[in-house]
Amino acid sequence: MSAWTNVVNSKGKKSAQQRCSQSALLSKSGNDGVRSFLSTFKTSPCTNFERHDYRKCNYYHDNDIRRNPYSSFMYLPDDEDILSTAENVYHPMNYLTRICEEASNCPYGRYCAKAHQKSLVRNTAVARQEYNEHLTNMTLERKMHSKPSLGTYAPALQKGLATTASLTQLSTGWNMVDRDHNLPKCSEYLFELPLDSKPWFLINSSNKFFSFLREMAMKEGLAQIEIRNNHWGKGEYGIAVRGSKDARERAVGGLATYLFDPPSAFFVQQSKSLSSRVVKKLIKKTQSEINDMILERFAPHAFVEFSNNEIIICASNQSRSGDQIIYQVFEKLSFWIKQEGHDKFVDCDCCFDSFNLDEGLACRKGHFYCGGNEGCIGAMVKEQLERMQHQDNAISCSICQETIDTRSLAPHLSNETWLALEEARIDSKVKLRVEKLSHEFDKRLDAKIQEFMKEYGSLSGMVKVQAKQLAKQAQDDIMNLKCPHPHCRAPYAEFDGCMAIQCGSCKNYFCGYCHQGTATGSGAHDHVRHCLANETNNGSYYATPEQVKVAQRKHRTRELKKFLQPLKKDAQNATVLELEEDLKFHGIEKAALFEFGNLQREIEI
Repeated sequence: MSAWTNVVNSKGKKSAQQRCSQSALLSKSGNDGVRSFLSTFKTSPCTNFERHDYRKCNYYHDNDIRRNPYSSFMYLPDDEDILSTAENVYHPMNYLTRICEEASNCPYGRYCAKAHQKSLVRNTAVARQEYNEHLTNMTLERKMHSKPSLGTYAPALQKGLATTASLTQLSTGWNMVDRDHNLPKCSEYLFELPLDSKPWFLINSSNKFFSFLREMAMKEGLAQIEIRNNHWGKGEYGIAVRGSKDARERAVGGLATYLFDPPSAFFVQQSKSLSSRVVKKLIKKTQSEINDMILERFAPHAFVEFSNNEIIICASNQSRSGDQIIYQVFEKLSFWIKQEGHDKFVDCDCCFDSFNLDEGLACRKGHFYCGGNEGCIGAMVKEQLERMQHQDNAISCSICQETIDTRSLAPHLSNETWLALEEARIDSKVKLRVEKLSHEFDKRLDAKIQEFMKEYGSLSGMVKVQAKQLAKQAQDDIMNLKCPHPHCRAPYAEFDGCMAIQCGSCKNYFCGYCHQGTATGSGAHDHVRHCLANETNNGSYYATPEQVKVAQRKHRTRELKKFLQPLKKDAQNATVLELEEDLKFHGIEKAALFEFGNLQREIEI
């Protein structure tokens, strides 16, 4: 692989279509188009006739150096022995990952390989991940023949091809199609196949191997063979060959032979047996995940495939020893298997299937449950949700009844099940607390009421007379509902319907919930809509008879508390006892009006 190449810029008048403005050039740079920008940076001559600084232009000039367009990033920054400094800093894994120390006076401007603002700095780990994810989508351009190139794009050959017949007989895998590529249809075939394949790796990872294939094809009489992509971005890649029909058939047979059994001079291949469970887990991984976990920096030089219970690794001999690459990849694979716990298995105590330790959860006595929301852990949790309040707010082992730490359940449950578990635990705690306090409160309340009843008989005659007078006043002003306007105070009967009430006596309006007077009917309706005492769910003007009854009971209770609050304890409790019949008729609890001193506070403590 060559790095940067000095190229003499061709002189001459350019067409209007070739020209582009400075703003158009600038728009090609920036964080959002890193791969697009880098794929063309310094690879074609500048067509801008305006005077400008060549260092700030992404096209090359007479006194400039051109990046080799045929490398196209199919290498890593670690390959310092074959890369120039410029190729290294403009690599997608390095580009804009550091701050430029001369940002204010940088001669390269927006085309500097380092970021000029902190907001433009790319995370190194993210840059590596993006590069690995898009590695298979990057182009590999090559010079193929002295004649004008018809297209220089990455191929995609299917993993499932196995025989020469599958190529020559147009069976599944190779799709031999006549296409018009500026050549006579009778002389060219395009083979289009999926992207993630071993033949794709073989051709793209070794220039020498592709040169070998080209020489072999030429010996069979082909006029031309090249890598090409007819519809960029749609996954249609292939090899285009040009020559006579007999030459094409012979060349296709040779290509199939070498692509599925590559010569050891170019590639080394080794296999290793693994457990079926580990292989199943690896197969579920995407190519990007395989690159991150196992291949890492060897991703451009090695290919991983799986067959039955084996992992097969093929490595290129082009830039370093293939045996050394395979050794290091297997070492990384072994480390990953141990790190993930895939080498340790245990039987589930519920379904009795075998699982990795990381695929489930064990209680403190060692009873193992297979994981996942749909596994035995999820089934156990869902079963215990309804009776959570009887288990001290915790999930317990179904076998030994040992409590299981709730936090350890989180990784094995779906968000829906976890939220249901949290709600059940909170409801259980609240319910247990309420039941405990309610029982304690009722016990002390009964004792206090009995104490008041005994004390009432020993109260002085003056207190009893005062209590009777206060009770009569409460009956007239509170128990009998009245218009709230001070100049009226006319009583009214219970009703149902609109709660914006108009007094039949003074014709003024008031709220039927809180009895607040208003000057107009519209004001009363607006107040009812937003009244805090409104019993409807939607703030309606209208209420059912049951809602009216509840609202009036709450209103009477509030007014009685205000009425009794200024009284001394003995007078207050005696008045409540005098109102016992009225309270019972209107559904008001005596306990809500008694003065218990610090009873509630004592219970809470």
